[in-house]
Amino acid sequence: AAIVTATFKLYPQTPASGTLVVDLKDPKDLGVLTGKVLMSHLTPTALEFATHPLRLILRFESIEASVQQQSQTAARLIAESGFSARSVSGSEEDRFWSSHTVFTEEDRCALLKVSVLPTELAATLALIEQLAGVRGYAAVGRAGAGVFQLCITGDIQLQKRVINGLRDSLPLGRGSAVVVKSPPELRTHVDVWGPLGDGLALMKSVKQQFDPVGVLSPGRG
Repeated sequence: AAIVTATFKLYPQTPASGTLVVDLKDPKDLGVLTGKVLMSHLTPTALEFATHPLRLILRFESIEASVQQQSQTAARLIAESGFSARSVSGSEEDRFWSSHTVFTEEDRCALLKVSVLPTELAATLALIEQLAGVRGYAAVGRAGAGVFQLCITGDIQLQKRVINGLRDSLPLGRGSAVVVKSPPELRTHVDVWGPLGDGLALMKSVKQQFDPVGVLSPGRG
């Protein structure tokens, strides 16, 4: 598709920021703690997670007093849940967020964008680890939204097995696993987009109506 118009909502830069990092042992812990944060009155500007090590990350941005109050409330909630939070601020916080979405093996992995229901994030991560092995993947993304990037290492057959197994577990309309970047050989074994259900015919007819000569994405229907 072609973007013909865009609207941006801008916010002023906040004067203060604070981040809490919670190390976890099991994806179930991630699901439980994420649910408690979402059900609370906390308003983090970021509710993220990362694997290796598995952790939940909360960021608060506002005036100094609000950041301190929110961080203290979040730390109490985390402690009451049986976990401990580490506070990160200043230049350390800047470095933390700069490296947060960087995969050390991105050049040789299959990179996917995965979307699931937030309540199914923990089970999805557990399945990925079962398919890929503890060291066969890395993931980072939005715990509160269930959207994350997945980097699958290993050979082509392992990447294929993980992608197919993951897609088989995602009901149509409730999740997706799209290949963003991969070795060329992998694309001969798996479809980039994954199952589309019965919506493919409709999408093709819409494209035909607005792009009858196939200028956009030639050869892709």
